[in-house]
Amino acid sequence: DQKIFQAGIQTMIAQLHKTTPVYPYSFPCRVLTDHNIPLHDIYTFLFQHDDTHGSEYVTTLDLQPDTQSEYDGKPVQFLNEDHALILQTMQSNAEYLTANETIGGADPHQYNITKQHQAILGDAFRIGQGIFVLSDAEYNALTFTPLEKRDIIRKFYTTDQLFRYYGNAQNNQWLLCTPSDINPRIDQYPNVKRHITPFIPIITSDNKPYGIHRTRDARFFSGERIFSVRKTFKPTFSYFDNENGYVGGICYVIKSQRWSMKALTGLLNSKVIHYWLEKKGKKQGSMLQIDAEPLYTMPIPQRIPVIFEQLTDMICWANYCRMDNILFLEQLIDLCAYELYFKSYWQSTIPESYYAQHSIIDLLTQLIQNFQIQTWTMNVPITEELQLTCQTIIRLFMSEVRTNVDFQQWDRSIIQDQWIQRILQTVGSN
Repeated sequence: DQKIFQAGIQTMIAQLHKTTPVYPYSFPCRVLTDHNIPLHDIYTFLFQHDDTHGSEYVTTLDLQPDTQSEYDGKPVQFLNEDHALILQTMQSNAEYLTANETIGGADPHQYNITKQHQAILGDAFRIGQGIFVLSDAEYNALTFTPLEKRDIIRKFYTTDQLFRYYGNAQNNQWLLCTPSDINPRIDQYPNVKRHITPFIPIITSDNKPYGIHRTRDARFFSGERIFSVRKTFKPTFSYFDNENGYVGGICYVIKSQRWSMKALTGLLNSKVIHYWLEKKGKKQGSMLQIDAEPLYTMPIPQRIPVIFEQLTDMICWANYCRMDNILFLEQLIDLCAYELYFKSYWQSTIPESYYAQHSIIDLLTQLIQNFQIQTWTMNVPITEELQLTCQTIIRLFMSEVRTNVDFQQWDRSIIQDQWIQRILQTVGSN
């Protein structure tokens, strides 16, 4: 994340020399980890093998003539051998999300009035005034007809409602989701027409004057789905299951029939996936940029055990009830994810190890059978009695786990494993 230029942006510089090809191609990499390094020390770090401010390793690219096509149009990662082996193992027997299972958020182009818009429209319009995205007050003031509410008005969520695992269904903004074919029939929606008409001079949508730029496929915004925040320091995948709830371009949406959406939510928020995105995904400085390409390349096991779904239920309830010790439940998901991705490899390479012979997934699956917590959903009223019941069940389950699982043994075995140490060094232990 070191910025060399005064513009303050992340910039890559490539210095290339034409030489006779050597296969495979190996070269040294130096990773700067001290973001407070003085500028005059960077030269020493890069050219004099000074590891005070970072690390050095050798990476290899197999750019032989018959394999070069594998790299065409794809990003190149500069990995050391340890990380390359971990990532390769994660891909064993994996499946991947497809374009039919992901989509970007709706794109109105004009969300609300900006300073530039005001310069065109005049001072009668205030900065922040809703155009295609309305506040609660603006929504209530327009008194939409039942037909407008059915066809056009949609709940709209921002990062204020999106958290790891859990999403807050209580929106405070509303999207005028006007379709591309609305212009000839806009008179069916008089309040929508009256609201948008004054803004026509600044509308840039492909479907102007009344249609938003991209409505997206409506099926992605109802029922079970996952909202994935695009730019984030830590993966944020939020489970939603309500109807007609939209997000904008800050998110991608995942909706698949191949996996339980709750189980997938749990897995995608794990440290293992965070590690994958750090090493193989896109980044803007130190921030993850989880666009379509990183989503399509994340390795997902063919089968995600039901314990991921059950733990995600508990985490959603714990978040809603604002309980402490949510981190403990997240750590259980991390342990299950380590086993899911790496146990087969551990069994083949170090079969005598504790974690190769024992299963945390089986242990937790057996223990959780005694705790029938209410399935988390946004579609039923949540009473105070139901909240108290769920809090009690979660506390009893965590107590049972601490009593029956030898976490000191698991910590000595899994957490001290060199692969897991590599992951934790990359994404942090918290």
